[in-house]
Amino acid sequence: SNPFGAVDATDLAPLVDSPAHRALARKTASDSIVLLQNNGILPLPQTLKSVAVVGPFAENAAEMLHSYNGTPAYVVTYLRAIRELLNGTQATVAYEQGTGIVNASTTSSIANAAALAATADFTIAVLGLGTPVESEGLDRGEGHGSIVGLGLPPIQQDLLDALHASSPRVILV
Repeated sequence: SNPFGAVDATDLAPLVDSPAHRALARKTASDSIVLLQNNGILPLPQTLKSVAVVGPFAENAAEMLHSYNGTPAYVVTYLRAIRELLNGTQATVAYEQGTGIVNASTTSSIANAAALAATADFTIAVLGLGTPVESEGLDRGEGHGSIVGLGLPPIQQDLLDALHASSPRVILV
């Protein structure tokens, strides 16, 4: 028998999603951040006027959870978090997806993303792997033979190269 079968998840929400648990999750995430390289771009200046947020993961809540997740009380995407962080400042935040995870996007383009990066004070590129590339039963090289190794999917590498060509102030997340 399943001892959890009789538990109503809505009864647990106030406990699981309590302010104390949120604070612990925030502290854990903050303590886990690793800055691999900083060429003087961080921290962002207080005089920041515009930020471009680019990439297929910036506004993709489903991919943030990937395939190993329960049902969270809420999900904050990178774009939403950046907007909330800069709310009340003089900075504007603009978003352009730029590309899909492994294919070109139908609603955006690398050229649009590069043009946005060229006009922003800083660009935050939210790139990486997702369920089309890695998930249970699907590892790199299986089904997407061109995505082997530790690099980004080729379309995302093209996006990152275009962003760097448009602006020297690109932050990769």
